[in-house]
Amino acid sequence: MRQLFLYTFFFIIHFGYCQQEFPASEQDNYFEFLHRIASKDSTINNTYKRYKCSENFFGTIDYYRENEKLRFIIHAYKPHAYEDTILEYYYIENDSLKTNAVFNYIIKYNTKSFESKNVQKFGAEKITEIQEDLSIFSPKMNSLNCFTRMLPSDGESWIKDAYLNKLTLYKKAPCKEAAVEILDKYNQLRKAEKKLITYHRTLGCLFHLW
Repeated sequence: MRQLFLYTFFFIIHFGYCQQEFPASEQDNYFEFLHRIASKDSTINNTYKRYKCSENFFGTIDYYRENEKLRFIIHAYKPHAYEDTILEYYYIENDSLKTNAVFNYIIKYNTKSFESKNVQKFGAEKITEIQEDLSIFSPKMNSLNCFTRMLPSDGESWIKDAYLNKLTLYKKAPCKEAAVEILDKYNQLRKAEKKLITYHRTLGCLFHLW
């Protein structure tokens, strides 16, 4: 289930209305690396850690290395029993964080009517979308450019390699987190790679490493 959940997000279909085109020229390396992970490029090595802070708060962290250098982190966690899993991407170049993406489920209900045995009935159709919030760091790592887009959550219709398509569209959006907040989470995940160890099948907590 862990691998299925994580890699489903790599197969994303086009989605765009009157949206501003995302500056893909700045992010070609990011999109290309996602494609290489999804394609299981043999030159990229993957390790992962698990943690558990309570019965309802747990997650996994995947680390991707190329030539012994950390290039990508995927953090999937469930913050509460009644909340959906949240997915975070961290793209790294030359040991510096360049891009952060956060995926959240958005659940909507559309009311619809139908007729059964000449009786008019009403029901609700559940529609699940995924909101992607993308943050791009400035060269000095002290500010962000932020974008967003909505993606349909239909596992049967994800199209591989969509991240490479230059027509993928985003909207410019306010940043939901400051650069320093994202960097704090990133540094915590890097520390977890060395310190998050399982003892006697008891999982450690991500926030109890110090």
